Amino acid sequence: MSVYHWWRNCSSCLQISPSASSSLLKLFLHYYSRSGDNGLLGTIVYEILGLHDSFGRVMIDNLKASTVSLPGEEQYSTVETLLTRFTGIGYTAVRALTLRYIRLQYIDRAELNRISTIEFLDDVEEIDLVLKHYAITWGLWHPGTETKA
Repeated sequence: MSVYHWWRNCSSCLQISPSASSSLLKLFLHYYSRSGDNGLLGTIVYEILGLHDSFGRVMIDNLKASTVSLPGEEQYSTVETLLTRFTGIGYTAVRALTLRYIRLQYIDRAELNRISTIEFLDDVEEIDLVLKHYAITWGLWHPGTETKA
């Protein structure tokens, strides 16, 4: 089985709708805030975003041609919309970074060069274009802070 075929089949299993994802975030916060635990709750989400541009539309069309859909493909257009979701649920400290930003700001230049030679990355602009459409968002909630869950 090719990697593409495997990913195509698995990606539909791994993707959940934004409303289901938000419901899980609310459930975590609701459960934890009532548990009596005095520790910090942290939640991390990996998501696709910004598919409203030409690259995003091509990506969606290619996936649909392979009978793969992305639930909520238009839901999160910017990093700010990812942050707003977490704060709207009640998380008190939130941050979101695109994979492109992480690649450029947190990975040493020598390591990027080493990876480029191993992976034969000759079109860095293309990988940056892909990476700007994925983000990691995390939220923290501390007992004693008000929650909306």
